Amino acid sequence: MTYKVLDNSQIRTGSAKEILAQILQENTTIEDMIGMTPEQYANALIKNAGYFLPKVAIDSLNELKFETKFDKALKFLCTMPTSGAVILTGENTRN
Repeated sequence: MTYKVLDNSQIRTGSAKEILAQILQENTTIEDMIGMTPEQYANALIKNAGYFLPKVAIDSLNELKFETKFDKALKFLCTMPTSGAVILTGENTRN
């Protein structure tokens, strides 16, 4: 699945894993993210979503099926109001 994501005034294109890797590569301010792999970042986004989203949103997102955990993590990230990221095209989720 190829996505197009608006991320803080720039367009990112690629698979969910590639987009998460791009975000990590360009991060210079959030210390917890420095040195993370895309897999670690995806796991952290999914695990820590409760800090950024209400339980009802997390429960709803968890009902969806995703091709990979990277797709799920990208959806979680783009649902977090503070992330500044929005999926423009390529969303592929199903109930």
